[in-house]
Amino acid sequence: QPEYQPEFGIQMQVTVQQIEAALAQDSKIKAVLLTSPNYYGVAADVRAIADCCHAHNAVLLVDEAHGPHLGFSELLPPSALQCGADACAQSTHKILGAMTQCSMLHVQGARLDLQRAADVMSLLTTTSPNYLLMASLDAARAQVQTYGKEMAAAAVQAAAKLRSLCAAYSGLRVMETADCGGLQLDSTKVTVNFAAWGYTGVEVGELFREARVAVELVDAYNVLFLVTYADVTTDYDEALTRIAAVLNKMQAQKRAPLQLAAAAKVPQTQAVLPLRDVFYRAKKAVPLAEAAGKICGEQVSFYPPGIPVLLPGEMVTEEIIAYCRAQKELGLPVSGPADSSLQTIRIIAD
Repeated sequence: QPEYQPEFGIQMQVTVQQIEAALAQDSKIKAVLLTSPNYYGVAADVRAIADCCHAHNAVLLVDEAHGPHLGFSELLPPSALQCGADACAQSTHKILGAMTQCSMLHVQGARLDLQRAADVMSLLTTTSPNYLLMASLDAARAQVQTYGKEMAAAAVQAAAKLRSLCAAYSGLRVMETADCGGLQLDSTKVTVNFAAWGYTGVEVGELFREARVAVELVDAYNVLFLVTYADVTTDYDEALTRIAAVLNKMQAQKRAPLQLAAAAKVPQTQAVLPLRDVFYRAKKAVPLAEAAGKICGEQVSFYPPGIPVLLPGEMVTEEIIAYCRAQKELGLPVSGPADSSLQTIRIIAD
């Protein structure tokens, strides 16, 4: 369970202590899957976790979807491979210049069988790849290999302009490294908390979009801006001007501060059935309000940030139901269930 940052109301990272406890409790664990950095740019202590995994003869696999730009500059956190991970998957299309759907799987060391990895990939990939995507993937690779340090510096500098702009407004809080509990932060992810002004992140995101400002993520209390090496143009400067206009208008219409509700914290879950068993079991839909004590038959995530509140085979609790209601009231879209309104949820039928 990721640690919780109550001042921003967001999930942070799992700790090396949690990993150590899990590995010490079950010697059969062969691999650890870690998401780092998270959507907000908070990077786990990957180096310490890698050392811990290897000490227990387990491999470390990192979902580094939001970190394909890491490792090219000391201005950013180190990459998973630099920290000793055995493999990582990167979404090259998220922050670098590849087309949508382009990603890479990186493997290092001798702990993983490359032939086995190739065999598994062959089950999942097509024999007719899209060469436009492959070409754009290679072009993005060549670009970052050649200019990665300069690109990182440009992104950090552009993000600093936005950070400075938002931090100048009394009451607004911009996430900094000091808010990350000793972890490193990718400074190109600019998270701004509007709770003191009485606005939810969903409301603020809509105001920015109406002003033609791209917002990457909204949640209960925050808005996340994603700044990249491409944001060094006059268009970016114009966007900063539009952001300032929105903030000026909001500042003049401040409301009573929002209380950071415990409902923002993703509840702890309990697995009851293995995923394979759930897949083959009969399921039925019941009203969400009546699902407490039942075994969930589908995945439920609110996106963003996309952390599943329920996976198939986990027990539905009153706390989880309350969390789902709170997220729905905020207007966050739900992903996964057959009923996208989440009026009903599928559970194990027998």
